[in-house]
Amino acid sequence: MRIAILSDIHGNFFALEAVIKQIHNMQVDRIYFLGDLLGYYYEPKKVYQKLREINATMILGNHEQMLFDCIDGKINIELLTSKY
Repeated sequence: MRIAILSDIHGNFFALEAVIKQIHNMQVDRIYFLGDLLGYYYEPKKVYQKLREINATMILGNHEQMLFDCIDGKINIELLTSKY
């Protein structure tokens, strides 16, 4: 069984597509994604949709946890956007 382990794509859909192409060429049987599908780049929704499409097993990274903490009001979003 061939396994691919990915992480930290941070919304870079272009890079994810390139990696998936290589994974396909290598005939990988199972894909695990270790978090941080969002942050920095502009297409986290497409990254998430693609990972679901290829049936990748995903876990939360610190960027996903930070997003959920902001949504839940556990983090003041102004602290993340302010300049020191």
